Amino acid sequence: ECPIRPVIDTCGTGGDGSGSFNISTLAALVVAACGQPVAKHGNRAASSRCGSADFLEALGIRVDLDPVAARRSLEETGFAFLLAPRYHPATRRVAAIRRELKIETVFNILGPLTNPAAPEFQLVGASSLSKARKMAEVLRLLNVPRAFVVYNELGYDELTPWGRNWVIDVHHGERREFILDANGSAQNEDPVAALRGGSPEENARIGWSVLRGERGPQRETTIMNAGMALWVAGRAEDLQQGMEQAAEAIDSGRALALVETLRRLFPYGGTHSGKNFRR
Repeated sequence: ECPIRPVIDTCGTGGDGSGSFNISTLAALVVAACGQPVAKHGNRAASSRCGSADFLEALGIRVDLDPVAARRSLEETGFAFLLAPRYHPATRRVAAIRRELKIETVFNILGPLTNPAAPEFQLVGASSLSKARKMAEVLRLLNVPRAFVVYNELGYDELTPWGRNWVIDVHHGERREFILDANGSAQNEDPVAALRGGSPEENARIGWSVLRGERGPQRETTIMNAGMALWVAGRAEDLQQGMEQAAEAIDSGRALALVETLRRLFPYGGTHSGKNFRR
């Protein structure tokens, strides 16, 4: 039973082949730092080099939490990571096959739909417009209170500051589509290079740089997705207000402090522990 309501999940279906850094997971941490509780459902890498669980471990945060520990994490920090194989044993049995295939499978679609916390709000990224529309229809049929399903025309399952971003708003059993045209300061940069991630260690370095307040397209993309999450959760009136809240959470140090608290409460000391990749 989720101890705090309402909660949000931010996740993409993955499988877009972009090799981007862990945008939705970093955005989720910023959202939690804004005061909106987050129950982040995720897994280790399948078709990419770094899944959400790998990224958090590289930041020094333990992710394999049982329900009691996850409840404590949500109550004390406003953020909990729910590792899919811990709650859905079937995903553990196919993990090796998914890594070997390195392509999108049905499990990419199931992930956003099977969060054990049953979040009231969701920001879901899809790797194509057709998949976004199908995902939105499923969420509508599941009576999710409100969700934004997003797709960027460059092929990303996230919002980006480049190109057009399709948004499907699922609310009270209805669907509507609208487009957000990117107009950020990153327009003159190459999106592939700017958003490229890598190993868990490389993505952790990007995460630390954003959390420390460094300017650039990685920050702008993170803030954009966090702002969208705050909007769908009703914490902001629109995307602009949500982005302003997200930027303030970073610049005030609250987002960084949240990560440090998670590292202290649930430390991870494995091979890519965040203690070695802070700088």
